[in-house]
Amino acid sequence: MTNNKFRWMICAMMCAAIFAGCGGNGGSKLKKNEYLGSLPGIYADYKAKTKAFKEKWEKKEANAKNMNQFAKLAAEYDKEEKELKGKFNADCEEEFKKITGKDIPLSFSKELLNSDALFYDVSATPLYINKQYSNMPCVNFSFTTKHDVEVPARKVGERDEMYAVYYRLIASDGSMVGYPSTVSGLIERDFKPKSITAGTPLVYKPWSEAEDIICYLFTGDKPETFVEFAGVEFITKSEYEEALAQMGK
Repeated sequence: MTNNKFRWMICAMMCAAIFAGCGGNGGSKLKKNEYLGSLPGIYADYKAKTKAFKEKWEKKEANAKNMNQFAKLAAEYDKEEKELKGKFNADCEEEFKKITGKDIPLSFSKELLNSDALFYDVSATPLYINKQYSNMPCVNFSFTTKHDVEVPARKVGERDEMYAVYYRLIASDGSMVGYPSTVSGLIERDFKPKSITAGTPLVYKPWSEAEDIICYLFTGDKPETFVEFAGVEFITKSEYEEALAQMGK
């Protein structure tokens, strides 16, 4: 896939799949987030229980003496794992009922506001849940052109990154949580130049008919960082690249 945003999405889905085991936030000491509710705590609690679950079964497997014992352990493992996943899904679904419909704060970095890269206006539909994507809370952005846009012709073989949107999830102190991301293809460049008037809706065309999510608001790999989640900040390409570089350190 050509879009960095999708790499982030896939990472988020992989994290969710890894952590989709047990649920309940009763054992977690993480406080609730204004927008995500108890989801960080539910995932943190799961993370601890999953580790204990795996360690317990590794010891049991090590002590198995024959194939019959292995087969019995496998059946017990599958049963317990299914129960843990069911509890996790139920806890997430219950929390989703509480947070669905919440408005998510949007902001723009100073660098973006002072640049020519801000070709779009953006609003957001309320927080919603798409169960297909492993219990991740999501928000959908709606884009329109901020001003008249003269779109140059696209050369053969040229990558179309000219009208990409970059953003990051931020905490209450302005620091980044999760991963920076990007959406491209809001304005498709043809092999002839064209003009787009201000206020024109920019329709995002997903790579899959089933994929209508623009932004995940949570990833399960570091749930503790999302306790302070406070919104989505739109940034410039250079800020996006800088954020990626910082993650690699």
